[in-house]
Amino acid sequence: MTVTHVAVDTGNYTKTWDVTSSADGDLTDAIVHGFVNHYTPVAPKVVCLTPLEPNAYIKRWTLGVVDTTNININAISATGGGLASTPQLRVIAMIPHSLIE
Repeated sequence: MTVTHVAVDTGNYTKTWDVTSSADGDLTDAIVHGFVNHYTPVAPKVVCLTPLEPNAYIKRWTLGVVDTTNININAISATGGGLASTPQLRVIAMIPHSLIE
């Protein structure tokens, strides 16, 4: 099985994805965020992981490497997945508006 993510909001400065782990052994996901500032790819300054279902606490999702291309998330526990149709985690990423940076 796999970890999938679906874009919920794709703004210029804030983007949101819902993450679903379809099996217990699914432990990683790389979200291509696409943030740019003045035509240059940039890493988000803020990334929030928000549990949507109780099993997100069981899997214990953590933030991995965040760079100019990807937001990597990892699950510490190989249990608590298996809700293939229900998003378990929301990832919210932000960059500052160019006027305040």
